[in-house]
Amino acid sequence: MPSQTFFLFTTQYIDLTKYPRNDFIWPSPTYNLSVAASTGYLERYAWRHWAGMSPVQLFTHDIINYELATMEDRQTVIQQGAAWLNANGARQVFMENLGDYMYARTKSGLVDAIATTGGGVQVTLTGNAVTPDGAPVTTQFLVFYQDAEGVAMSVPGFTGGTTAAMPLPAPPPTLSSVTPNSGATTGGTSVVLSGTNLSGL
Repeated sequence: MPSQTFFLFTTQYIDLTKYPRNDFIWPSPTYNLSVAASTGYLERYAWRHWAGMSPVQLFTHDIINYELATMEDRQTVIQQGAAWLNANGARQVFMENLGDYMYARTKSGLVDAIATTGGGVQVTLTGNAVTPDGAPVTTQFLVFYQDAEGVAMSVPGFTGGTTAAMPLPAPPPTLSSVTPNSGATTGGTSVVLSGTNLSGL
């Protein structure tokens, strides 16, 4: 049979040395998980899969896990988690739209990317970046600076291929040293961070 493209959906984060179960856990006294700890779990859960460039679905199959958390706590986790995802450039897609996104990705492809004078990048794509109904779908990709985290860039949906030129965003910051590298457990120690592309604040 001809080759087929398959997509892997990652739904669980397994680290039983840190968390008591594989599913995402809402805050509750049953699992001894505060709002801050649940938000941290969401961030760690998402980052582990995100770093592997795989789609992530935050998943809990146990309704009791959800019901054990108060509505106020759930809302706070969602608000804080959404703020963190947005600040880190995550692409949030509703499940009903994910099929359209994957369809567009299989019907188009990146064939060339070159650096341009003035610190920009020009990308050439082929095919059609649209849904089955012809609605345009934005193509997102990452630009990497050496071993630093990739910087997200995007090209609007197209048909019949496209070439797009855009300035490169500023490279992400890198950290080379922290002075001092230890301090009091009660906090309050001033530290100096050294590296590249830091804001200086």
